[in-house]
Amino acid sequence: MQAFLVLGLGIVILSTAGSVAAQNGGGGGGNAGVPVDSVVTEQFFNGIKNKAPNNCVDKSFYTRQSFINAAHFYSGFAKGRSNDDSKREIAAFFAHITHETGDLCYTEEINRASDFCDRNNKQWPCQPGKAYFGRGPQAPN
Repeated sequence: MQAFLVLGLGIVILSTAGSVAAQNGGGGGGNAGVPVDSVVTEQFFNGIKNKAPNNCVDKSFYTRQSFINAAHFYSGFAKGRSNDDSKREIAAFFAHITHETGDLCYTEEINRASDFCDRNNKQWPCQPGKAYFGRGPQAPN
C-alpha cells in the first residue's frame, strides 16, 4: 500500500504539470494517451529494478502492479498532446524515480547527512531536532 502511495504521489506531481500546461494553452489536445501498462511492461519495469543489487534493503517495495494501479487513479498522467508525448512523460517519470531511488532500491535518502534546511529562511525556519532530507522517489535534486 505504501508503494502505491509513493508512486501515486510522483504521478500526481508529473500529471499536475501537464494539467497546468493544458490550462495555459500547452499540452492537452484531447489525446487519449497511451495505456500505461503497454509502455511499463514487465520487461521495462524489471529492466530498471534488476539493476539494483540483490541485497538492496527496499527492493521488494516497488512493484510494477503498484505503479499500474496508481497510474489508473491519475487521469492526467500520460495524456500528452500525442502518444509520443505520453511516452516521454512516462520516461521522464521513470528517469527521475530511477535516479532518486537507485534503480528502485531505496525508499528514503541514503545520505541523510545532507541537510536541506535553509537556515536563512525566516518565514519557514528550521525546527530544532528535525532532519531535512529527501523522502522517496520524488525527493528534490
